Amino acid sequence: MFYFKNRGDPKPAGVVPLRSSRCSVVSNRECTFELVAPKIQKSFLIEATSKQEVDAWIKAIEAGADYSSVSSPFNIEHKIHVDFNSATGFSGLPAAWEEKLVSNGITKQDVLDNSDVVLTLLKQDDAHQYDGKRPVGGATANGAAGAGAAGG
Repeated sequence: MFYFKNRGDPKPAGVVPLRSSRCSVVSNRECTFELVAPKIQKSFLIEATSKQEVDAWIKAIEAGADYSSVSSPFNIEHKIHVDFNSATGFSGLPAAWEEKLVSNGITKQDVLDNSDVVLTLLKQDDAHQYDGKRPVGGATANGAAGAGAAGG
């Protein structure tokens, strides 16, 4: 279960693993319950707007505590392994990715200066090849690297 610092925050402040968690009503505070998450060694006081809302939260969390397990992956096949070295750039790139860098004029220095951007675009382009779509915004590796590159 994700939790946020403030209502409307775009990113969660953290995650509460529900498995093994437990809830209890806080007797000295109206419409409040405690969620204890032993896996992260944290306790949360959660205030609801009514007793019915407290009961609904507790019921949902307890159901999640019994069910919050994802199965183990199966039929895994490790096809490639890409590493990054700050002196040499990427190593272990698939041939198609290497070709894409060269054909778009992305230099070793571009890769070193903007490795996160280059890798994101390569992954995005690779994923979109399967459904025939271009990356969001129609960006190409050359266009994005040029936009954020210090070299070029």
